[in-house]
Amino acid sequence: MNRSLPLIFAAVCGFAPAPAGALDLCFKSCLTPRMSAPDMDDRAIREALSACRSQCEDEAKQRLAALGEDESLRACAAAPLSEAEFRRVRSASPSVVGVAGAFLWEVDNVLPDKIIRRVEISTQNMELQEVVMGAGGYAAPGERATFMIGHVADGYPAVRLSSRVRAIYACPAPQPAK
Repeated sequence: MNRSLPLIFAAVCGFAPAPAGALDLCFKSCLTPRMSAPDMDDRAIREALSACRSQCEDEAKQRLAALGEDESLRACAAAPLSEAEFRRVRSASPSVVGVAGAFLWEVDNVLPDKIIRRVEISTQNMELQEVVMGAGGYAAPGERATFMIGHVADGYPAVRLSSRVRAIYACPAPQPAK
C-alpha cells in the first residue's frame, strides 16, 4: 500500500482543516470505518469508495424524494452551468483528490436555484489522448456531495496532474410555492 494514502484519506475524510459543517458527512462517515485495515490494496479502496458513493447518492435521492423533488429530477435533462455559475461552484469547493485510480471531488453547491447532477473531467488515457469522463450524483442547494469518477488512468504521473474539472451539469431546483 502506498504510504501517502492515509494522508490523502485523512484529507478526503475530513481530518484536514475545513470550515465547520463544510464536509460531505455522509461520505466521511461511510468511508472512515472502511479504511481502517492496514493492508488495504487499491481494489479494496476502490470498492469502499464506490460503496460509499452509492450509499450517499441513495440517501440524497431519498431526501429529495421526501421534499417531493424526485419527479422533477427524473424529468430534467441536466444542463451545463453557465461560466459564472461554474466558477462559483468550483471556487467554493475544495480541490479534487485522485487516489487508487479514482477521481474524488466534494462539490459544494452554492447555487440556490440548482441541483447539481453531474460532473465531467478531462484527463488523458495511457496513450496520452484526451478523454472526457463523468459521474452523476445529487448536490441540492446548500449541500455538499462527493462525486467519484473511477478508472482514471494512473500510469503516468503527469496524467494525474492533467485531470481537470471540465463541466458541471444541474437541474433547476423546484421553488417553494408562494
